[in-house]
Amino acid sequence: MPWDQDFTLVAESFSGPLALQFAAAQPENIKAIVLSTAFASDPIHPLFKWTRCLLTDSCLEKRLPESLLKKLLLGEDCPRALADAAIEPIRSGRQQGLAHRIQTALDTDAREWLRSWDKPILYLVGTQDRILGRRGLEDILAVKPDVTCIEIDGPHLLLQSRPGEALRAIEKFLQEQGLLNPQPPEGEFDLAAPIRTFCKPSAYS
Repeated sequence: MPWDQDFTLVAESFSGPLALQFAAAQPENIKAIVLSTAFASDPIHPLFKWTRCLLTDSCLEKRLPESLLKKLLLGEDCPRALADAAIEPIRSGRQQGLAHRIQTALDTDAREWLRSWDKPILYLVGTQDRILGRRGLEDILAVKPDVTCIEIDGPHLLLQSRPGEALRAIEKFLQEQGLLNPQPPEGEFDLAAPIRTFCKPSAYS
């Protein structure tokens, strides 16, 4: 993390609760938070809580059809090269411990950290999100009604499948908040300086 300068924290999907926890513990240099298709508490509908028993490494090691993964995470219009890059970690065996990471994220209730946060928050909604839908946003708005929301026509993994639209939305938000540097440091792209990703996007990476 760039501890010697201000930055914007960006988190996607299952990294949302962890980002809120991190921001609450280390708020000094964080000037804003961007949550993309994320949640603050367990987003699973009460009627489907039983599905959590399926979140085991052995279950996740089973090869789900690539077409299903692509449809759920990246959308049917996702380029093949991008789909391969996003799905490859699951296919390669690096998913060891993935079930534990997902369970940890689901067990983390970040609503108190969210409630105590007093700096700007942007939430990116994927209108084609087949994983969360609008449940993550509704959960966050129930705690923090003043969160800025921008809808993007895309699937769950917006930062991978709609990087241009997501970046423009973040830029617009930071400009409206007066947080975007008009003159980036020499040798850096305009949007690179103020934005730092919390961790690899989502628990699927």
